Amino acid sequence: MEFENQDGSRITVTNPLLKAAHLCLGRAWPRALSFTELLYGARTLLEGRQTGDDRRILTEALYILACSGEVSFLKSRPFLVKEVTDCPQASLLARRQALSGPLVTNLLHQTVQLEDDRTRHFLQLLDGSRTIEQITAEMTETFGPTIQVKQMDDAGQPTAPLLLSTRQSVDRSLASVGKLGLLVA
Repeated sequence: MEFENQDGSRITVTNPLLKAAHLCLGRAWPRALSFTELLYGARTLLEGRQTGDDRRILTEALYILACSGEVSFLKSRPFLVKEVTDCPQASLLARRQALSGPLVTNLLHQTVQLEDDRTRHFLQLLDGSRTIEQITAEMTETFGPTIQVKQMDDAGQPTAPLLLSTRQSVDRSLASVGKLGLLVA
């Protein structure tokens, strides 16, 4: 099985335990998992199948991935959320950075690029004081009742744009901002 990282690099994994661990990490991103959570999650995906070597295999694989920069070890969990709350809030630093350009720093200290000016404006609304309905109303007032979203095919080529309601666009943007590691609790 082949996995692609944020930077476009790819890694091929053949061991079932390591495939399951990569899937767990991808599903959890940008949240951090402890070693125990990762091992348990991988074993769960394998429907409880385990061997006495699972800990050693996962430890050695994570060491290699850390040395190559594919994974990072953290002393404590980052203060971020992936799930959207009733009044979502993006980090203050990212909101301030978005005022002057598309590059912002997420809560994992990585630089991420925001798609467009609409996304930069959207990020400003995520100050924790507005409900999703209020954010949707403000986006509708500024950009209209529908939003055209660029789409790409599997080869990265542009396809016909998708027309979404503002609410659909807000939901999609919230998921994207969460996946980028910009939402705080």
